[in-house]
Amino acid sequence: MQLFEVKNILQNNGLLVSDEILEQLECYVKILIEKNKSINLISRKDTEFIWERHILHSLALMFYFDLPTGIKILDLGTGAGLPGIPLKILNPQIQIDLVDSIQKKISAVQEFINILKLKNINAICKRAETLNNKYDLILSRAVTDLANLFTWSKKLLNQSTNLNIIEKANNKSIKLPILVSYKGGELDNEIKKLKLYGQNLFIDSLNISIKGIKPELLSEKKLIIVKLK
Repeated sequence: MQLFEVKNILQNNGLLVSDEILEQLECYVKILIEKNKSINLISRKDTEFIWERHILHSLALMFYFDLPTGIKILDLGTGAGLPGIPLKILNPQIQIDLVDSIQKKISAVQEFINILKLKNINAICKRAETLNNKYDLILSRAVTDLANLFTWSKKLLNQSTNLNIIEKANNKSIKLPILVSYKGGELDNEIKKLKLYGQNLFIDSLNISIKGIKPELLSEKKLIIVKLK
């Protein structure tokens, strides 16, 4: 995919970005593809569609929500730095920790951060259960089922935050903290299992549809929003 196509897709989905940001995204794509030759960070068969299935998919959060300045984010199970690095490139003002339990992946992510000269972003090799920081927003992309993800995340959600996130479709303000999981496929059983944690959970599902991308490339992809009532 050419940069002008990426720029048009972002614009058609409500995001105006500078050429500098586009070049940073392109640099990330190039170094990710190169590193993926020696470390399995993303599926090799996905490299042809890396923009659609990984970069723009990661940025889907921004097609639906506005992120407030000063928000503190955790990307749990970041793998190749997804979705955290693309979101950071488009939102320099956010603070974000990229966490994974596999050292070689975190070493690669730190290398990406250094090359891209990103600030206020940390690559951390830890298991979710050992984290102690508090976050306004926790993101996870195809890491584990929703019940496990919520178990790992609930103690890390900053219940004392005063920040809100804006849902663009209806200009609705949602009080943080929230957990957002990028998921695919049939999720009814996962959601039912998650609901066993009690009646104090708000769970919403948004189908990811990106103007300019063939629907089959993002088939059944969703954002699952989980919030304590």
